[in-house]
Amino acid sequence: MLRQSVLYCLVVLHAIGIQTGSANTTHNETSHICNAFINSPRAEISCLRDKISTLIAEIAYLKQRDQNDILPAETSCSDIDCQSYINSASQHVWKGNKYMYVREWTTWYDAEKICVHWGGHLASVKNEEENGMIEMLTFDSLWVSIGFNDVKTEGVFAWTDGSNNTFTNWRSYESQARNGRDKNCAAQDKDGQWWHENCYMKNRFVCKRPATREEMQPRTTPRPRTPEQRNINAQ
Repeated sequence: MLRQSVLYCLVVLHAIGIQTGSANTTHNETSHICNAFINSPRAEISCLRDKISTLIAEIAYLKQRDQNDILPAETSCSDIDCQSYINSASQHVWKGNKYMYVREWTTWYDAEKICVHWGGHLASVKNEEENGMIEMLTFDSLWVSIGFNDVKTEGVFAWTDGSNNTFTNWRSYESQARNGRDKNCAAQDKDGQWWHENCYMKNRFVCKRPATREEMQPRTTPRPRTPEQRNINAQ
């Protein structure tokens, strides 16, 4: 009904040469503009131009406000206890990076806060091998959040850590074009394929950051001491 009303008004206004641009507005406001024109077309043209300009400005404001609503207000942990998530997580070093798998459920936005607090971001995936590694790391979960998203610009996906988009693994019917306004964040399923998710949907998640030199060193297990060595140390 709303879309039909808007289209009808745009057709009428276009017929009298008023350049309105493209916009969505409320049904009541649209009906008011149309009725004003139909009841007294010549006398209301000037008024219509002013009203349309005002509506376009209001629509631009509302679109920006809605966009701000889906952006994380901050990346600090002022509203959640990030450290508790980190303390309960498992961590794994692989090919120069460290990964943290958090099994507690949280939104995509809070997951990114926790990852930043840890020193990284939600995991980026560079290739099929890394995608498979994350799949194995999270084998006990049906879904995990990763860093791929189009929160800032609809349809333009990016990684939270700024990595280049060198690899994607959308499920066949979850192509990038199928995402909607309410599905701006990616999640990996148990088969390693990606789905569009609502960013407020709570999932487990994986963080990623470069590993330190110490973290990349293989752990060595001390050799068991001989009976003679134990006796010497005991003296």
